[in-house]
Amino acid sequence: MICEKCSSENIIEGKLDTVYGVRFIKKGTENKLRPESYKVVAKACTDCGHLFDFKIELNKKKKL
Repeated sequence: MICEKCSSENIIEGKLDTVYGVRFIKKGTENKLRPESYKVVAKACTDCGHLFDFKIELNKKKKL
């Protein structure tokens, strides 16, 4: 895989994270006590810092 911005091959994969985690919340569930949420994963270029290929991490028990 190569970077979309600089064509580098120095790509790493990981999760976006903060103290509480970065979550994708399904529309319509955001004000519920337990909203439907998913972890966010992405790829990053270690040469230019470009973040790309954002996806939600699907739990095999959850279905969209």
